[in-house]
Amino acid sequence: MPRVKKNAVTHTAADDLLDNVMSGEEKILSLLTDNRDKALAWALMAGGIAVLAAGAFLFCRRGEGKASDLLATALDNYHAKVGDADPADPGATRFPTDDARLAAAMASTDRLLKDYPGSAAARQARLLKMGMLAESGKTKDAYEIAAGLGASGDSETAALGLAGQADLARALELKITRREGDRDVEVPVEQVALERAVELRSPFFPAASARLRLAEMKLAAGKTEEARALLKAAQDDRDGGDDARKAGEKLRELPAAPAKA
Repeated sequence: MPRVKKNAVTHTAADDLLDNVMSGEEKILSLLTDNRDKALAWALMAGGIAVLAAGAFLFCRRGEGKASDLLATALDNYHAKVGDADPADPGATRFPTDDARLAAAMASTDRLLKDYPGSAAARQARLLKMGMLAESGKTKDAYEIAAGLGASGDSETAALGLAGQADLARALELKITRREGDRDVEVPVEQVALERAVELRSPFFPAASARLRLAEMKLAAGKTEEARALLKAAQDDRDGGDDARKAGEKLRELPAAPAKA
């Protein structure tokens, strides 16, 4: 059984993670095409776009109407404004503090997960809860949700979970011991999540994006040739988009490969 080593979250890592948490459905379209270093933000906001895209499907199944209503309430509370009422927008949902805003969103999310755990809306609720926990500084709890989603047999759910898992594992500096060849090797959990994302090849966490991040980890570890192979694969990915372009740029910056004997 793999052994996971947990280290304390550094302020820098936690701050970097929270910098990636964005709000507003208008951010989703840009994340779909340029989600570099915003994987957790995409996972968090996936709930909003899924409600819009799959609303009719949700309501056609028994119990999904109520589940969808709870998710809509959670998202409304999450995006609510904080502070005194605005005369220009008297009907807007508002809360006195950010803590109150998150608590209200979390209450609706938890009720949905308790009453409708098997609903289609439950996946989005878990993603939303993962993001809210991370925003609240409860990074370990957020990671547990991401790990569960990442292990899903549904490729879309797994991709979104792996996106969050990679960023959260980096913030927590998690490592896992696994067998490589004839020895046990300790590797970052972030790396394991990224490797699975490459295998999954889901548009919800593109392989080129995962390879680019893996290459950066290899370069930081001084493994230039392994990084070169990853960057070449990302560059040649027809669906790689902007990540393929960035991989090509990094590839050209590398020193020449050693001559073969």
